[in-house]
Amino acid sequence: MILCDVYKSQSKSEVYIYVDKVDGLSRVPESLLKEFEGPVICFSFKLTHDRKLSREDSRKVIENLKCQGYHLQMPPLVRGLLGKNHAT
Repeated sequence: MILCDVYKSQSKSEVYIYVDKVDGLSRVPESLLKEFEGPVICFSFKLTHDRKLSREDSRKVIENLKCQGYHLQMPPLVRGLLGKNHAT
């Protein structure tokens, strides 16, 4: 189990960074933090392998937290009129 903090971007809609509460943002690359233009904490929760997340696979989030120190959640893709994927 990991105590996880989730930060949202002030400049990009539906972009979030998941981090281990213990590490905070210390393991997130400075270049990524600059893109967030001052990340704002949204919520904290207990992350386990079997926890259901709305848009992410909890096992992948845990793997990213352990390996790189953060997990980046991008906006969902939507189908365009011509069947191409576009970010919302």
